[in-house]
Amino acid sequence: MRKSKDIILELKNGSDSGQFSSLVLVVGFTHKTDFIFGTTSASEALTKLNDLMLEGGKPIGFVGMTQNDRGSGAFYTRLLSEYPDRKSQALQECRRYSQPRATRTPIHGLA
Repeated sequence: MRKSKDIILELKNGSDSGQFSSLVLVVGFTHKTDFIFGTTSASEALTKLNDLMLEGGKPIGFVGMTQNDRGSGAFYTRLLSEYPDRKSQALQECRRYSQPRATRTPIHGLA
């Protein structure tokens, strides 16, 4: 696993690139999922990631959203390179979780 500061640097670089209107780091737990937004300051994002990891969370990937002039957009997902053997399962979970829903479900199988 890379250092948390390197993961946050990747989040900040992606967020600052202008490619996405919103970019988040997905942190998976056994029974919940949390997010760190790219608009959060680097120091706050690093503190939050370290705290979430101490609670048992694992950073698993990024979900980005683009939006065009007409208001429609798309979601993009990318798994961290640390999880190549679980890529398809985790990406399906990220895509499913990024859909608007009234209730949220945990991302399973990444513990």
